[in-house]
Amino acid sequence: MAGKVLVVSKDTKLMEFIHRNLPNNGYQIINTRADEGLKSILDEVKPHLVILDIMMPQLDGIELCLSIRQWSQVPIILLSTWKTGADKVRGLDINSSNYLTRPMGGTEFRKQAERVFQHDSN
Repeated sequence: MAGKVLVVSKDTKLMEFIHRNLPNNGYQIINTRADEGLKSILDEVKPHLVILDIMMPQLDGIELCLSIRQWSQVPIILLSTWKTGADKVRGLDINSSNYLTRPMGGTEFRKQAERVFQHDSN
């Protein structure tokens, strides 16, 4: 199933990774680098999935996820280099759809995104 994916990250390599691993499946990927104006972007784009890099400089990705939850119930995949069980639990406790640690393979990432889309469509 394809859909719109909003990527919130300042990491160019991460954006390239996502573009390499989702477009073949028909996903429309929209990038944004900042949290300012994110509510307007969500309202305009109406994404089916948000991929949120929680390791952005000068930005608390967890707080940003909580803000998104105030406006929308869109599925959110959190991406982080934090790999401890406690970090993953914290990410899932804030009502994200999934918490993935970097680095990861393209197939794993693609399968996790597809799983979120399938779960959301049921």
